[in-house]
Amino acid sequence: MISGEQGSKDSRVAETLAGLELSERLGSTRLAQLQGELPGAKSKEALTLLADLSEYLDAPPAADAEGVPDMTTQRQIVSLAVEYVKTTIHKLPNFYATRDVRYYEDMPEIHVGDLVARRYQPLHSKSQTSDRVLYRDGREVVTSAKEARRKYNPNAEILVTRGVFGPILRIVLVDAANGSMNWSHWEQAPTGKRAVFQYTVSRQISHYQVQYCCFDSNGGAGQTFEKLSAYHGEISIDPSDGSIRRITVVADLELTDPMSESNISVDYGPMEIGGGTYICPLKSVSLWETRGGHSSLQQTRMSDARFSQYRRFGSESRLLIGDEQPTQ
Repeated sequence: MISGEQGSKDSRVAETLAGLELSERLGSTRLAQLQGELPGAKSKEALTLLADLSEYLDAPPAADAEGVPDMTTQRQIVSLAVEYVKTTIHKLPNFYATRDVRYYEDMPEIHVGDLVARRYQPLHSKSQTSDRVLYRDGREVVTSAKEARRKYNPNAEILVTRGVFGPILRIVLVDAANGSMNWSHWEQAPTGKRAVFQYTVSRQISHYQVQYCCFDSNGGAGQTFEKLSAYHGEISIDPSDGSIRRITVVADLELTDPMSESNISVDYGPMEIGGGTYICPLKSVSLWETRGGHSSLQQTRMSDARFSQYRRFGSESRLLIGDEQPTQ
């Protein structure tokens, strides 16, 4: 379709993309290729939005996919992943990175009597933030200019995914070990094939907490919803070293919950920090959908976070010998 739109106006291509729905995950590599064929900023944002919405779908199978590995090989791959989470993540240095987040939401149609007070607006960009994420002693701390001015309202960011630098991996692997984890498929990546496993965790053994702020209960003031939820998803593992390159978490919510969807996906890749190479978050997508009811409107919200500019946190010193001059 994009090839057929060559020469078209940016706004026209964006409108066409907005009317599509993908049946398979687009993926970052294919997304980057297609972005280069688009005429402008509007169509590129529309394609990014389309790709984000496909994050929880199955990826196209690897063209040269091998057969299903035997159980011994599967256990070896999972054991490597467990060892990776237990040891390698703890060796991450103290660092900071830039987190650029774009927030999207749709606008439900509102009726007043027989009149339409507000027409439906599809998912569109609502706001953008840029924060510094500090990872120190195994914990991540987000700082922003708003927080520095003490005008930051944590409830304003309803789509906050915490723990992407390691805790979310530990939670999922521990829970999946007590739940179920089964082979899914091989997936092609730019640097080789990935082993993909599906997992399921019941609420009884779950350590995954879903929070939502805020919703009206019986016409009252906004309340915060919080619960440990059953969930499922996929884990993509590099079979050569056990590093986790992608993870999805899809909450299994109940009909009585104020949300119908609460999904997270995180992509990981190699980043150089202080002269060393570490597997770090590159991108995360969070998707929420609230239920419609007498006290709330059905609405979809999504955030797209990109991590960049990784820098080691701390100071460096050097001993100068003789007439050696300091260098920058």
